[in-house]
Order: sequence, then C-alpha cells, then structure tokens
Amino acid sequence: MFGSRKASRRRSYRSRSTMGSRVDIDFCKFEEPPSPREGERRCLFVLDPLEHYVESKDRMVELLPGRVETVDGVNTYYINGCTTEEKFPGLDYTCYRVDLRDTYRSRCAVPPEATPEEKFISHRHRKLIPYNSRKPVVVYLPEDAQLHYRIWTGGQEVVAKKAEE
Repeated sequence: MFGSRKASRRRSYRSRSTMGSRVDIDFCKFEEPPSPREGERRCLFVLDPLEHYVESKDRMVELLPGRVETVDGVNTYYINGCTTEEKFPGLDYTCYRVDLRDTYRSRCAVPPEATPEEKFISHRHRKLIPYNSRKPVVVYLPEDAQLHYRIWTGGQEVVAKKAEE
C-alpha cells in the first residue's frame, strides 16, 4: 500500500518561459508565474498532497530565506529584511518576494582559536504560510540567497483549564 502511494507522488516539471503557460505536476496545475526581476531568482516548488482536512487544519509551511556566510561559530547571526505577498493578475495563488538586507550578530567575544566556517544564516522574521498542495509555492529571492523551508505539524488540541481562584 505505501509503495504504490509513493509511486503516485512522483512529479515531473516541465519548464516554460512565458507567463500564461500551463504547468502540470500530477495533482497541481497552475499558470507559470512571471519571470524574476533583474538581480533576482525564482524558487518554485509544490508540496506533497495530503488529505484536505490535514492540509487546512494541521500543517503550515515556514519559509526560511537566507544566505550562506562566513561566521565565527560563537555568535548568533541573523539577516534583516522582509517577505511580502504579491498577487499577479491571472494567477490564482500568492507569490512571495524576499528582500534581504544586512547581517547582524550577537556581541560575544570570539576566542582566538575559533575557526571561521560557512553556514546558512536565515532571515530574522520568518514567514508562515498555509499548506496547500493544489497551489505552488513561489518565492522571488536575491540572486545570492537560498530558500529553505520547514513543514509544521499541529499537535493534539488541549483545552486550557480555568484558572483557580
């Protein structure tokens, strides 16, 4: 049973270069979003299909845009910036545009024996978006940026007890 389920999740992506082209990925059909602006790149991905109730009530996607930078291994780093939602005419889904600015770090003293290392530093204000496998996730990023993401799963609902008086 699980083997056949995995096989049905395989997708093929056919790249198109013009807006208005239809892209079919098994369970997700959509019009291709506009090309990125000068100095940007576009990340487009689709999520695995789940039961509708699970998608709408139990899952969220956290977008983690950032850059790989040299860090000291001691301080905590983050990137300032913002993630905005954009709706394009003719598209029935939301696109996201990321603006990454300066990198900041905590101010801990670094021991002389600490060696610099390359590490992914994420945007400070992360964006949570609804999980929807019927629509693509489209993010426009600066050319030097990367996009990571996490799938958040809701736990069991717990009823808060009334405060005792």
